Amino acid sequence: MEFVKATPNEYLVVAKNGKIKNLGVARSTFLWPGNSHILVPSTQIEAEFAMTQETKDGISLRFKGIVVYHISNPELSALKFDFSSDKGINEINRIIANVSLGELRDKVSHMSMESCINERKTTLSQAITQELDKVVQSWGVEVNVAQVAQVFIVEEEIRRQLESEVRNSLRTSSELFDIKTEEEIFRENAASKLRRKQDEFENEKERMRIFYEQKKLELENKQKEMALQTPLKIFEAEQDMLSMQKMIEVYELQEKMNALKAKANLAIEIEQNRVRKDMIQIQQLPQIAESVSQMFQGANLTFYKDSSDVMSGVKPMMDMLAKAIKS
Repeated sequence: MEFVKATPNEYLVVAKNGKIKNLGVARSTFLWPGNSHILVPSTQIEAEFAMTQETKDGISLRFKGIVVYHISNPELSALKFDFSSDKGINEINRIIANVSLGELRDKVSHMSMESCINERKTTLSQAITQELDKVVQSWGVEVNVAQVAQVFIVEEEIRRQLESEVRNSLRTSSELFDIKTEEEIFRENAASKLRRKQDEFENEKERMRIFYEQKKLELENKQKEMALQTPLKIFEAEQDMLSMQKMIEVYELQEKMNALKAKANLAIEIEQNRVRKDMIQIQQLPQIAESVSQMFQGANLTFYKDSSDVMSGVKPMMDMLAKAIKS
């Protein structure tokens, strides 16, 4: 009789009378004569894959990725693979890598270079995961993570060219952002100045209204006093009233003139701001043109060239220009 024991990182699988049974992790037992056992890893295992593949637009890319998996059904896995040594795990890793590479080659051959780089963690990784899930279920294996970790451009010249285009694009975007910021600051300052003018105008109107109400109240008090005065006093009071009415009329006229003047000044200020806005855009045209022109430095206009389309050579630059303008 033999005593066998599994570590905390292993399943203990026992074969007895032609049947396989998983006793669990870190378990131990005595084996009767004629029985056998196998230790199956219970921890997460990492498989790596790497390949070079040409994209739909003819660019060679180097891909590296990983697949992290674990054995969820050790009884089934023990029937499929030999775990008496590292042979079983090596075989699983080899098959997982081949399945991943096969699916990756198919996807990359139908995608552009830009899509492969931008969608490595989405489209490419998801495609590998879905394909592996179909295969490994029959092995008693479950995939935890399948990811295209890195993508490299193989050809040095193309890599330098693309890096130059990216730097020029970033520099141009920064300069265009500075121009937009300057315009925003100008517009905000102009709007703030107009708001101050409007506030001053409203304050002046309110001050005039208060003054008018005060004079009106004084006139009413004078009228009440007249009823109690002698004819001479009444005459003097009437003269005062006439004088005060004239003063009010003059003040009202002055108020109207000030209001018209304030409105005219406000209209002039608005028109001046509109003209300044147009002028600053005209003044910045050379700077914008210079920024956009930098996007074409180091660009290879035959990068996507197609003999059937004479304009296809400038497509990358036109795409980059469109993105800059939208931003």
